[in-house]
Amino acid sequence: MQCPNCRSECADAATECLHCGIVFAKYSQAHQRVEAETLQDITMSPPDKPRHELILRAVTLPAALIIARAMVGAAPGAVRLLTMWVHESGHAITAWLCGFSALPGPWVTEVSSDRNRAINVLIVGLIAFGAYYAIKTRKWMLLAVCAGVFMLEVACLRLFSDQAQAFIAFGGDAGCLVLGSLLMATFYASEESAVYQNSLRWGFVPIGALAFMDAYVI
Repeated sequence: MQCPNCRSECADAATECLHCGIVFAKYSQAHQRVEAETLQDITMSPPDKPRHELILRAVTLPAALIIARAMVGAAPGAVRLLTMWVHESGHAITAWLCGFSALPGPWVTEVSSDRNRAINVLIVGLIAFGAYYAIKTRKWMLLAVCAGVFMLEVACLRLFSDQAQAFIAFGGDAGCLVLGSLLMATFYASEESAVYQNSLRWGFVPIGALAFMDAYVI
């Protein structure tokens, strides 16, 4: 007979291979066990997502918003030590889209009095890079986001200076609502994404929920 491991010729009555040393009975048992496990994996039809993940995706956001609402009511000052960064980032991002230079900081965002063309070039460059990456990797949702941001920037640049300044002031609370929603939405990132793999979503969700509720309650 032929050894199933090294394909050497062995005597019909041999219990082990003289060339590679495997014991035929043990090799056969191990091979049958692997085949059975493989067949079980093939015949099973698991759901697209594990059940616990589906449950988490259903209850995490409502629970986070309820807890955030309670925390905003109980300790608004402590909450704003965290949410102010989202608030000020909202001011800064709105300013950048309108063509103004801005630097977010604790409790205040410094915004230039005049538009800066370098900011326009930088934002357009970032959008173009994001669109190129989206096309190259076939991430069409990202491409749609880049197109939406570009159209938003065009609209913001058409604002008069006083209108842009008013929009930038509004961008703080709006940033808490919009950026907070985006942070919470990261909980639904695909399992292949870095946000999911590195468990970043568990940090983004509470920050987003607190920022959203802080602006919503006001």
